Amino acid sequence: MGAFQPLFSLEVEHSYFPGGVCRGLKLTPTPATQRLIGRAGGLLRHTDRGLFVACDVNMSLALGRLAEQSELVFHFRGHGPDARFANYTEGDFGSQQSLRVFHTQGTARGDDGRWRLKADTLPLDAPEFDGVLSALGRRVPPHFIVRLSLDAEALDVPRRYVCRLEARATVWKYCLFGELAEEPDALQVVDLGQSLRFGPPVDERLPDGRPMLVVRSAEPITLQERSSQRFQLRRAGAAGADKVLVKRLPVASPSQLNRETLGGVPTWVSEIYVHPSLSTV
Repeated sequence: MGAFQPLFSLEVEHSYFPGGVCRGLKLTPTPATQRLIGRAGGLLRHTDRGLFVACDVNMSLALGRLAEQSELVFHFRGHGPDARFANYTEGDFGSQQSLRVFHTQGTARGDDGRWRLKADTLPLDAPEFDGVLSALGRRVPPHFIVRLSLDAEALDVPRRYVCRLEARATVWKYCLFGELAEEPDALQVVDLGQSLRFGPPVDERLPDGRPMLVVRSAEPITLQERSSQRFQLRRAGAAGADKVLVKRLPVASPSQLNRETLGGVPTWVSEIYVHPSLSTV
């Protein structure tokens, strides 16, 4: 076995996680890609952000000739154990009818030297997935597919490719019960950062018929694994003497996500249940 030289690297960044590292996500080569890497005398190594592929220097010339005749195509399946992935990821992930594909068509080198992959969504029965997804893979699809097409130019200088995934933004809906729901006209959710606004409280009911008071954010708020948002529940008093009922309200979790029609528009909503025991002042 000879020395190795880099062929390409592939990284995944997700703005939901601190530092962009999507923990638990795996990039797995398809069997055809595994064979292609083997033909190149290649070496695949996983990193905390993705993977890199190197090839035997003795094979690089043959690989270049092969790339001059036709593009070298590598497929990777992005998958992981977190069932909430589609909840905290912006876009059409988690569908049983279609699948997001990141690809190199139309990509350009960014200021950071990396090549940001484009994204499209294709139906699961699209011919592009033939040989990429098995019958089981079509029934239980991965989070997404990465398709890297390398021509001779891409082989001259090893490229760093990156998939950027954005955190989902949702309307935050605080559901208040018991004594917290008293005097609804005087209740308000306040952003200590003074950048976000919340609407007035409205009466709603739980599926079992119990009454609750609901306060929604005026605009979507981005979900974060470690949110820095600081919201308070207050009761307005006379002459601006507000009383703080909850010093720091809980933040939204991707586990409590629903679809509501707000203003005639289907909208992702994060429900946050606030129990009277959270009242701390």
